Amino acid sequence: MLKKSILGVVLFALVAMPAYAGHLKAYDWPCEFSWKDTSCEIPIYMNIGLYVEILDQDNLAIYLEQEDYDTYSGCVTIQIKCNFDLLLQCYVKDNDASKAMGGSFTCTIDVPEVPATLCTCVEEREVCVTYDEVDLSHIAFGKNVQVGVAVIQVKPVGILWVDP
Repeated sequence: MLKKSILGVVLFALVAMPAYAGHLKAYDWPCEFSWKDTSCEIPIYMNIGLYVEILDQDNLAIYLEQEDYDTYSGCVTIQIKCNFDLLLQCYVKDNDASKAMGGSFTCTIDVPEVPATLCTCVEEREVCVTYDEVDLSHIAFGKNVQVGVAVIQVKPVGILWVDP
């Protein structure tokens, strides 16, 4: 019977022990640990894409003025920011109004080469459109009639990809 009583006391002590496990003593470490200056250096890489922005696109417009009997022309200055050297070119998409008047469009950019800006500065280019052999007899008059859209295209120059 004594053996069973001792076994019962030991079992009771083991069951009661987890109740005291929540009370931990705070230890004072014998020294202060600090971060080591450099343990390991891991290089970080990323692919940086081509970036080009033509500023204030919503406010740009070309207004054609009559130069000759059947010739109209106009220009607008655009501002460009980019992180690569690029070439610009332009063309005109006509619409129903210009199709009714016939004629032909030419679109030019004064300096088509644009160097990478890589800062807050911008490059300025002048985009000009000429509309030749226009026949106004096939369209109703009006102010600020849209006759087309100047489309500017961008092409990278001299890009060489080098893996690290």
